[in-house]
Amino acid sequence: EVLGETWINHYGKYRVESTRGLIAPGMEEHPIVRGCEDIWGPSDVYGITKLSGDSQALVLGQVLSGMNPSDAPAADKKQLPVAWIKTYTGTSGRAGRIFTTTMGHSYDLKSEGFRRLLVNAHLWCLGMEASIKANNTVDFVGPYHPATFNGGGYRRGVKPADLAGWDSPIMNPDAPIQLKKK
Repeated sequence: EVLGETWINHYGKYRVESTRGLIAPGMEEHPIVRGCEDIWGPSDVYGITKLSGDSQALVLGQVLSGMNPSDAPAADKKQLPVAWIKTYTGTSGRAGRIFTTTMGHSYDLKSEGFRRLLVNAHLWCLGMEASIKANNTVDFVGPYHPATFNGGGYRRGVKPADLAGWDSPIMNPDAPIQLKKK
């Protein structure tokens, strides 16, 4: 009800197909997509049924046949929304701006286009679209070494204090990855 859809399932093949984000037709001038020229992530496109209410798709996910941004589109998969906007009126009676994306895996954040989409979306949700410039800096403030996605894995031995400060490595590339026991 608030977000405009519920995550249903993996639509692309998990850890086999990746996602290219394409600006939805008619949304090219929306402030959130300003400067978002290359949106790609190794996470697969998630299946959704139908956006609800006043939801508007901003970015469509094109399933790619492999795990690289240069891979060809998967011929058997249609494009599905991976980022959209809507409004929601809560108990206060005041409508708020909502942005939702099914992307957001740690490796997706390596894409400058995806980071820009997130920064722009935050500014838009706050009513600060005048501050959204196509060339705003969306660089990391420190090293960024995400853990690969492996279904229940985590970096062993990493504590919140290890990530404190602007120059801390996010995440420590030397910390081993351990899978949770089932």
